[in-house]
Amino acid sequence: MTETKWTKRVCEELRRCNTQVVSLHGGSVYQTTGIPDRYIIHTVWNGWLEFKGPSTKLKGIQARFIKLHELKWPTTAYVVREPDRIEDSQGELLMRFDGTGKGLLDTLGLMRAHAISMGRVQPYKAETLNYERDIE
Repeated sequence: MTETKWTKRVCEELRRCNTQVVSLHGGSVYQTTGIPDRYIIHTVWNGWLEFKGPSTKLKGIQARFIKLHELKWPTTAYVVREPDRIEDSQGELLMRFDGTGKGLLDTLGLMRAHAISMGRVQPYKAETLNYERDIE
């Protein structure tokens, strides 16, 4: 399967999980160089994903973008490599998933939950919302 077809399949599966997938890929003259292909918005995880085939190289500017997020905003940017790898900006394997959009989302959510438990990131506002106190 080509990188494009694999990315499309995974993103379609993410959408079936009530995930907003914002595509920034396409080589538009208005696109900022180095920004990952997709921005993912879901209640369990949101952030940038750069989809790559099994042997496709990450461009230097892409690696710098992801590295900046690793340092300033942990768990908000990753490389997703076909067929089942989640990597950091240096190509180091962080986690494997089952190759599906749901599996990817579940794994990203687990990675975020682990980072919260370790004190590396703060929960999303909705994760700390007390409805009786904060809504009324």
